[in-house]
Amino acid sequence: MSQIDITVQNVDHRESSMLSGDDYNNYRGGMIAAVRSYKGSMPRNYVSDSSDRNKIQLRSLTEELKRWFRGEAINPKYIQGMKKHGYKGAGDLATYVAVSYQWDATSEIMEDWMYEKYAEKYGVEKELLYAVIKVESKFDPNAISKSKAKGLMQIMDSTAKEIAKKNNIELTDENILDPEINIEIGTIYLSQLIEKYNSVELAIAAYNAGHGNVDKWISQDTLKEDGTDAENIPFKETNMYVRKVMRDWKIYKSILK
Repeated sequence: MSQIDITVQNVDHRESSMLSGDDYNNYRGGMIAAVRSYKGSMPRNYVSDSSDRNKIQLRSLTEELKRWFRGEAINPKYIQGMKKHGYKGAGDLATYVAVSYQWDATSEIMEDWMYEKYAEKYGVEKELLYAVIKVESKFDPNAISKSKAKGLMQIMDSTAKEIAKKNNIELTDENILDPEINIEIGTIYLSQLIEKYNSVELAIAAYNAGHGNVDKWISQDTLKEDGTDAENIPFKETNMYVRKVMRDWKIYKSILK
């Protein structure tokens, strides 16, 4: 591994892409990460595209990622087409986000503007996801809380099963800890809460305490509907949770801009 300077993968079809599932990254990304670990530096990474045998092309892995990113992940026509498939389409779009994080972790090929485009298209900023993951699990994919919340985004089994069923996500007792599955479910859930409340503060509060409690606090005038008085959240744990996430979100936005 320490002697490898170049990695190349041949792709002879266009039935799936490096962003549509985690198989590519599990093998290719894993190998790149292993080489980088043993070698101490990133190898040069390429993709040989032989889907058209009369026009074989060689691209860098970064160029290949950008092709699929522009062609599908943030393509308005593609997104509109996926919306026609309801929850299944939403689940597939969420997979693009989750797999992007994986590629960034193994191969460092995601660029800041790509995350910004995801935030623009899907409504959850990468810095906010970082903040939630940091407060929830401190980036430990195997974290399990006393209340049995699991993984990077500390998903409860009941929430995970509901979202997985609606989005055609194959969920098991084991793979809920898988970073791709966990982030996908957590991102879908958080985006739903943001859409429901139109307030990041209230969405974060609901992520921690449940939307039932937040709805009750609003109905009892404990909280305003716009979330501008989040300091009045009555649960001490949730109150501190929202403060920490908002603080870390601000920090991540300042250092990742």
